[in-house]
Parts: sequence; structure tokens; C-alpha cells
Amino acid sequence: MPEMESRTFEFGLRGTPEEMVRSVADFAKQYKMYFKGNYESGSFAGGPRILGLDFKFRGTYQVKGKKVLITVTEKPPLVSWEQTRKVLSDFVEKGVRPT
Repeated sequence: MPEMESRTFEFGLRGTPEEMVRSVADFAKQYKMYFKGNYESGSFAGGPRILGLDFKFRGTYQVKGKKVLITVTEKPPLVSWEQTRKVLSDFVEKGVRPT
């Protein structure tokens, strides 16, 4: 099986880095995802099971001032990079949780 490419996305930070980490940690706990990090950097893995299919994501993040760099190293094949970018943007920049 070929190795999947990774992509890095840059977003404006909504609120403080500490607030973002709390929000991500809460979301990860809700979906039983792995999350380890602080207000500077961290990693995440996992995702929801929808209609019997696992939607697993894996990646890292790094906070640089008022920007957040998120590198996605694994995503479901059924989810496009554009969909991934939009969900991350909504979550980081607007505080909208994925459904």
C-alpha cells in the first residue's frame, strides 16, 4: 500500500492558544481520540465511526503567534483534502465543531 502524502494547513488562531488547546482536548475526549499537547505544539489521532466506517485522522499542530500550523499525516481516503481543510478552518478559526 503506498504511503499517503501529508499536508500542512495554516490558520488564524481564534482566541488564545490555551483556549484552542482546551477546545481540541474536549473534542478529542468526546470522540475518544488521542490528543497530547500544549499551547505550543502537539499531536492527535483518531476520529468518529460513521455508518460503520472509521474516519481516522492523524497529525500534529504548532502554534506560531496568532497562527496555527496543522499537518495532517493520515486521513480517510473518502475525505478530500479540501474537505479536511474546510473542517479544520471552521474548527480553528470559527470554533465550529465537526458533526
